[in-house]
Amino acid sequence: MKPLDVMLAEFVTPVLRPARFRKTGRTYRLAAKNGSQALITFQHYALSPLSRTGFIVNVGVVVEALRAWMHNRITPSSSYPSQPSIHDSFWHDVIWAPDDVAHRIDKYRSEVWYFDNAEGAARCGRHLTRIFTEETVPFLTGMLDRGEQLRVLHDPSIPQARVRVGRNYAGETLLRVDDGPSAELDTALAEAERQGDDEFLSWARTRLDFTSPSPPRAR
Repeated sequence: MKPLDVMLAEFVTPVLRPARFRKTGRTYRLAAKNGSQALITFQHYALSPLSRTGFIVNVGVVVEALRAWMHNRITPSSSYPSQPSIHDSFWHDVIWAPDDVAHRIDKYRSEVWYFDNAEGAARCGRHLTRIFTEETVPFLTGMLDRGEQLRVLHDPSIPQARVRVGRNYAGETLLRVDDGPSAELDTALAEAERQGDDEFLSWARTRLDFTSPSPPRAR
């Protein structure tokens, strides 16, 4: 096993598994009944010398309707991935490296973690254990709730760069469409129609018809 994978096995998996995260490769996933997924991904970052292991910890929350809309526009349906990646996230961020495990090339805060021996790996692992337990897991679990996703969408204190959807009718629609018809969704779709966004409107209405439960048959 590569050093990064050893560190994950020894420190990260024992923390995230009890929180119901499932590991695929270097990504940990927590799925919700509404189709959202919370992701924690470890991305290798090449450093010199080669004996030094660098990595970035990406975190994100995927909303399935947003992922479907993005892939509908850029990839054939036959190549639609079975599992979302961090690049599909509605909201995304990184976990910044604490000073004693940060790879710095200047005076600024670093997103690159590093270790070059077992002691350094353990130091990274202890930091991650604390951060995941106290901050990341509670935050991501809360972000799987649709109401919290909508709050984040409309919260001006959260940079737009962290939210991969417009704070407009499109964002409102993509967060609501899989939950079925509502007055709020009707308002968002009416705005899409007013804006002349026919492609998005057609896709959203088709998705709404597909995901909404069929009415009971008359006897």
